[in-house]
Amino acid sequence: MKGVNSMQPWIYIVLVGLCILVFALLRRQEKNGQSESSILPQVGQLMDHFAADLEEQNEALMKVLQTNKQENEMKLSRMQGHIDSLEGQVSQLALAQAELAAAVQKICSENIQMQPVPDSESTGENSSGLPNGFEIGTPNEPSIRQRYPDIFRLYDQGKSVEYIAKKTEMNKGEVGLILGLAKQEEQDRV
Repeated sequence: MKGVNSMQPWIYIVLVGLCILVFALLRRQEKNGQSESSILPQVGQLMDHFAADLEEQNEALMKVLQTNKQENEMKLSRMQGHIDSLEGQVSQLALAQAELAAAVQKICSENIQMQPVPDSESTGENSSGLPNGFEIGTPNEPSIRQRYPDIFRLYDQGKSVEYIAKKTEMNKGEVGLILGLAKQEEQDRV
């Protein structure tokens, strides 16, 4: 049996119960006239039986604890394997992303180098960037406000660009560009 300090509270209750039982047996034997010598072997057997039960319970508890420890170690090793696998995948994805970004940057720089810078005189454009003969707001073409009445009706009602884009099923950038061109057109007319 292990040290008294390591015993559980229920063991104390059992020991107190045994003491009471022994005391009761002794009192009973005295009343019946039996000697103490016949009671002591009974008490010894009872204590031996109790000690054997405690030892069996301790062994069963140790087996359960060892089983739990082994299961937890197996779970931990499986989780560590999963973590290692995921870390490997993350590093592969980061490497692939870096390679992709480098390839995109290379392609973009090649495209920029391949595009010639247009000369406004050689392309036949005027100072506004439009082909010669075309001016913003010429009377031959309708104004931007006339081409997109739905957008300007919603804009005049104070609706946001996001709301207008959603209602007209256009991109926000497209709606913003149309509104910006309309403002520029109005400034050019003034």
